[in-house]
Amino acid sequence: MFREGITQLLGSVPGLLVVDSVGDERSARSSIRLHKPDLVLLDLMLGDVNSLPLITDLCREQPGLKILVFSMLSESVYAERALRAGAVGYLMKTAETSEVLQALRSVLDGRVYLSPRIFVGLFRGLLHRSSLNQVPGAEGLSDRELQVFQLIGSGVPNRQISAQLGIGIKTVETHREHIKSKLGLHDSKGLVEAAELFINTLKP
Repeated sequence: MFREGITQLLGSVPGLLVVDSVGDERSARSSIRLHKPDLVLLDLMLGDVNSLPLITDLCREQPGLKILVFSMLSESVYAERALRAGAVGYLMKTAETSEVLQALRSVLDGRVYLSPRIFVGLFRGLLHRSSLNQVPGAEGLSDRELQVFQLIGSGVPNRQISAQLGIGIKTVETHREHIKSKLGLHDSKGLVEAAELFINTLKP
C-alpha cells in the first residue's frame, strides 16, 4: 500500500515518469536492467535482508545510476553505509511529501541529498577521516550552515541556494561568512575547496 501511494504521488508530478514498482530484490534487479531508469527510490529492506549489497551491485553494473534510499531504518546507523555503498541520498519514510520531492529533484540534479540531522552526524565523523579535521571549529556549524556548506560543495551559486532554501541572498552571504569564520577559512576559494572536499568524501 505504501509503495502504491508513492507511485501515485510521483506519477502525478510533472516531469517525472514512474517506469515500474516492485517489492523484492530479484524483481528490482530485473526491472532496473530492463528499464535503465535515471533514478531508483530504494527501500533498504527488501524482504528480510538489507539492500546495501544490491546498491553496490547496481552501481557497478550501471555507472551513473542514481539511488535514493527511502527507509524506516535508523538514519544514524545506515545513512553513511548507504552512501558508501553508492547511494546518493538517504530519506526517512517519515519525511513529508515536500521533502520527498525536494530529495528527488536534488538527486536528479546531481547533488547528494541528506537531511540536516544526518549531515551533522556524518560531518562530525568525516572530520576525523579527512583533512578537514585540521580546521578548528568545524563541528560548530549549525544545521542551516551545513545545508549551505553542502550546496556550496555541489557547485550551487548563491542565488540558487537562496531559492532552494527559501532564504534571502544576504542571508546566504551571512551564512558563508559564518562558515568561513567557524572553519578558520580566509577566503571564498578556501571555503569552496573545503566544501568540495566534504562532498567528495561522501562519494563511494
